[in-house]
Amino acid sequence: MKNRVLATCVIVLILLSSCSNLMLFTKETRDNLNKNHQEVNKVQFYNSDKIVLKRNLTKDETQVAKGVIVFENGQYFEEIIIPKRTKGVVTKKGSEYLRVAFEEGDKRDLRSTCGNKILVQ
Repeated sequence: MKNRVLATCVIVLILLSSCSNLMLFTKETRDNLNKNHQEVNKVQFYNSDKIVLKRNLTKDETQVAKGVIVFENGQYFEEIIIPKRTKGVVTKKGSEYLRVAFEEGDKRDLRSTCGNKILVQ
């Protein structure tokens, strides 16, 4: 009987420890942070879905592009893919938006409103 209880406790602990504590960043989440005097730039952000950025290129630009080059409908595109659940940090905040960067460097952030699907921990 003791072994069964112990085994059940171990299984429950494993299941609970594997659960993610991520949640969607909403207006209510931001209001709660503000109400509790917590800085939004101290929060760890993640993107909830894969993000694919596309940029139209000239033929000359295809030689120096950093991402994946795709030829589509007679045009060249550079694709940069940010995988799902990539860590991000807030670089700038406004009253209705946040700018979140998923890599270091200038002009590497994306504008997000509270309606976008961004996860926080």
